[in-house]
Amino acid sequence: MKVLASIGWVIFSVLLIVAGVSGCVMPESMFESLVMVLPFLLIFGGVFNIVYYIYFKEFEGASMFLLDGIFNLLFAILFLCSGVDFTGAFVVYFVAFLCMFRGGLGISYVFWLKKAGFGSWIWVLVFAILNIILAVLFIIYPEIGGLTIGFVLGFLVLSFGILNLLSWWGVKKLLGN
Repeated sequence: MKVLASIGWVIFSVLLIVAGVSGCVMPESMFESLVMVLPFLLIFGGVFNIVYYIYFKEFEGASMFLLDGIFNLLFAILFLCSGVDFTGAFVVYFVAFLCMFRGGLGISYVFWLKKAGFGSWIWVLVFAILNIILAVLFIIYPEIGGLTIGFVLGFLVLSFGILNLLSWWGVKKLLGN
């Protein structure tokens, strides 16, 4: 089951990277696509984060996987129950919250990865800080998000995917698997 959770983490990260690149190339389509697909991405990511927590709960900081998974599932339920109009109206603020949360989560991973001797921990830190900066920009200037929503969301999703993939690699090295 640990292998399945690891495969799920990699698949989720690669899907985010592909979606992010697509959003940067076709920004006008990104917003509509994101509104439709976001709840399902959140469910997928939430389930795998909870599975990861179940298998690695004895490690310090593993509770962050559980917290991330629960948040993903709660937002997925909210967006599925509220419909496309609600999701479309609040996606900029949701992405800002998610960016801020993922950035904080990435920074917490850095301590883990650095302690484990993962040489590329600095890249996890860079993308985590980038997520936080972009979240603050979205909150302060939502019209910027409105004007460039496709490209910015594409870039944010791309950075989420890279952050997730780098974190998976670090956790894999940390656990020696």
